[in-house]
Amino acid sequence: MKHTFKIFAFLAIVLLLVGCSKEKETNEQYNVTYIVSRHDIANKSTTVAIKTDKERDELLERLCDYTKEGKFVTLRSSKKCKTVSKRPITFSTTSREEIKRWISQMEDEGKTVTVTYDQGNGTWSGIAYAIPPHDEGRDGRVERVTLDYTLYPTNYEIHSIYTYFWEGDLLTSVDMVKEAFNGLYSEYSHTTASITYNGNMRSAIYFYDSLGSSVSNIQYSYNNGRLVQEIRGDNTYQYNYNDQGFIESWTITPGYNTALPNGIRCEWENGDVVRTYIGDQLYERFEYDTTPKPYALSLGSLTLMPEYSRFIVSEALLSTHNLTRLFSNSKDQGTSLEIEYTYRNGLPVTATILSWYGCGNIHWTYEYLD
Repeated sequence: MKHTFKIFAFLAIVLLLVGCSKEKETNEQYNVTYIVSRHDIANKSTTVAIKTDKERDELLERLCDYTKEGKFVTLRSSKKCKTVSKRPITFSTTSREEIKRWISQMEDEGKTVTVTYDQGNGTWSGIAYAIPPHDEGRDGRVERVTLDYTLYPTNYEIHSIYTYFWEGDLLTSVDMVKEAFNGLYSEYSHTTASITYNGNMRSAIYFYDSLGSSVSNIQYSYNNGRLVQEIRGDNTYQYNYNDQGFIESWTITPGYNTALPNGIRCEWENGDVVRTYIGDQLYERFEYDTTPKPYALSLGSLTLMPEYSRFIVSEALLSTHNLTRLFSNSKDQGTSLEIEYTYRNGLPVTATILSWYGCGNIHWTYEYLD
C-alpha cells in the first residue's frame, strides 16, 4: 500500500512539472504585423498569430534573415504599450541573439520597431517607438510614406520609408529609413526626428542618427500665432506676411546654402502660392489640385516627406493643396514639372512625377491612420 501511494505521488509530481513546463512555454496569443521592403520589391504587410515562445523565436529568426538580405523590417504587436516616452529607443549590435532579445523586449512593451542591417560592418540597428494610447485625431494624418526613385541609365535607386507617430493632432516623431542603391550595392541610413511643442505650436525639431546622437535641429519662433523666425543650421529665416496672413517673402542670413531661395516674393490664391517673383520678374508659376496635402508635415522651409525637398521646390511647401504643375523661368523655357495623383476619401494615396528635367521615375505612396 505504501509503495502504491509513493507511485501515485511520484506520478502527480511528474504531471505537475510537465504542466508547469508547458505553461511556461506557452504565451497568451497575440498578433504581430510586420512590413518588409527593399528598393526592388513592394512593401508587404503580414500579420501572424503568436501562441508560443517557439513561434515568436521563429518569427524573429525570419525577420533577421530579411534584414541580412538588405530589407527594411518594421513590426508592431497587438500588445498594449506599457510606457510612452518622447524619445525613441535606439539599439545597435553585431549579435543576432542580442538584436532578437531587444526586438522581443520592445515588442513585449507594445512598441513599434524598425530594424536594418549594415552588411559593411555586420551591425543591426533598431529604433523603437511608443505609440500613445487613445490616439484620436483629424483625418489626413499619415502613418507611412514610401518613396521609390529610379534614375536611368545609371540604375541609381532610392527607397525610403518614413513612419509617423502622433499624439492626437500633433506629430511627435518620424522614423526615417533610406536605402540608396547604385547598381552594385546599397547604402543605408536610419535617422529619427523628434518634434517639440509650445502648446499647439511646433517649437523645434531634433534629428538623431541610428545611435541616438543628435545631428541637427530646427528652432521656430512665433508672433500672434504666425511663424516669424526659423533657425536651421547656420541660417536664420525671417518670414513676412501679406494682409491676408500668408507668407509673402522672407530674408535669410547668411544668404547662401539655404533651403529656400533668397529674394522671392509670393502671390497667393485659394491658400496656395500660385506665382513667385524676383523683383518684378516672374520666376515660377504653380498649379494645384483641390485636395489638402497630408496634414502637418510641412512648416517653413521643411517638409517631413522622403526626398520631397529634393524634387519639389520649397516655395510649394507653403501651400495648402497638392502641387500638380510648376513652370519655372529659371529653367529651359517650355519645361515643366508635372505630378499625377490618385486619391481615396479626398486624400492623395500616390503621387508620381511625370516629367522634371530627366530626374527618372519618382513615386510616393501615402498610408493614413484610420
